[in-house]
Amino acid sequence: MFDVNPITKATLPILKQFVVKAAGSSDGSGNLTMTIAPQIITSGAFQTVSAAPADNAALTFVGTANTNYTNNLFFDRNAFALVTVPMAKPPGAVDVSRQSKNGISVRVIPFYDGTNDKSTWRLDVLYGTKTIDPRLAVRVAGT
Repeated sequence: MFDVNPITKATLPILKQFVVKAAGSSDGSGNLTMTIAPQIITSGAFQTVSAAPADNAALTFVGTANTNYTNNLFFDRNAFALVTVPMAKPPGAVDVSRQSKNGISVRVIPFYDGTNDKSTWRLDVLYGTKTIDPRLAVRVAGT
């Protein structure tokens, strides 16, 4: 199976690589079931490969078994999102403020510990992350 251009769907001259996401299971007769990414889609707007895999086709794994490899992540800034939400000021707290910079909102609460004569600052961030477009990121394993 060859890779395809994600926009034009033209067949590219390189074999499509997949990531095994979960350990496979065998039915004992040589059939292996495993979860991979990306999905194998052979036509339409979300096509990922040039053709369906052949029945009983051989699998080629990259790397050597029981060998550790360095993993690198290359991505476009539009592949992932980090979103923060301004947090409420708790009732009864004094001098609470919210600071925002570059889209990141932080709640700042100063408080005083009279027993130990110590001033402390509490910083809170409420955030979430999401993969927006996984086609804009790739993990590369190497030696």
